Amino acid sequence: MATSFKRNRTQQYIESEIDPTYNPLDDDSSRMKAFQQKSELFMFSTCQKIIIRSCLEQDAYDYLFSAFVSFFNGIQNICENNYSWSTVELYYTMFYLFRTKLHLEGIAIFRATQMYYLDTKNSDKIRTIDKKKHLNTHEGTIKLFEKFFGKTDITYTNTVEYNIPIEWMKEKREIVNYLSVEFLEPKFFPYFEKFSSALKVKESTIKIINDNSFAFQEEFAILGLPLLLFKEILVDYNINVHKIWAHEKTDYILSKIDQYGLDDIKSYLCM
Repeated sequence: MATSFKRNRTQQYIESEIDPTYNPLDDDSSRMKAFQQKSELFMFSTCQKIIIRSCLEQDAYDYLFSAFVSFFNGIQNICENNYSWSTVELYYTMFYLFRTKLHLEGIAIFRATQMYYLDTKNSDKIRTIDKKKHLNTHEGTIKLFEKFFGKTDITYTNTVEYNIPIEWMKEKREIVNYLSVEFLEPKFFPYFEKFSSALKVKESTIKIINDNSFAFQEEFAILGLPLLLFKEILVDYNINVHKIWAHEKTDYILSKIDQYGLDDIKSYLCM
C-alpha cells in the first residue's frame, strides 16, 4: 500500500514556476542538470515572492508542529528510560525549529540537485548555500540558520562544552545513530542525569524557562536548547496555536503539555 504524504509547499511552488514540466521523481541526470541550470538563472517576480512567503508561512507552522511532536516524543522516551532515541528526537526538535524560524523570516530552502536558498525579502534569485560542498538537508539548514541568525539567535549567545549548541546536539545524535555500536539502555549518557523521571523533567523545564543560562549547561542542554528556541519563536512571532492549526492538532499539543505537567510552556502559546 502506498503511503500518502504532503510535500513542502514552497519546494513544489518554486519547481512549478521555474519549469511546470519538471518531475522531481525523474532521475534522468541530463534533465536534472537542465532544471538546476534553469533554477540558477530564474528571476522571481514580486508577485511570485508574495506567494512563496505565503507557502513558507504554512510550511513553518507544519515544521513547528513536527517540532512539538518530536519534543514530546523525546520526553516520553525519557520517562520510559529510552534515552538513546530521546537524543535523536530532541535533536530533530531543533532541526524543525530551525526550519520554522527560517521560513517565518521569508527564507526558503530549495533543492535542485544542490541545496539553495531564496531570501524573499532581499533577492530575486536563488543562491547556493555552499558552493564548495554538496550538503544534505540537515547540513544545509544549519549552515543557512547560522548565516542569517548566527549573531542574533538566542541559541547562539553561548556555548555548550565550548561547542556551538546545535553542533553539540548534532554530535550527540550522531553518536547514537552512527558511532555507537549499541544503545546504552538501561544506562544513559551523562547529559540525561537531570531527566531520569517525569518529575525531574518538569522541575528542569521550570528552571530552564525561568533562567536561560541553564539551557547551556551540559546537564540541561539536551532539553534546554529546544525549550529556549520554542520560547523565542512563540514570543517573537506572536504565535497563537489556535489560529495556525486545526483543532485536533492544537488539542494534541495541549494534551501533551498537560500529560507531562509542563504548564509553564502554555504561557507562550498565545491562547
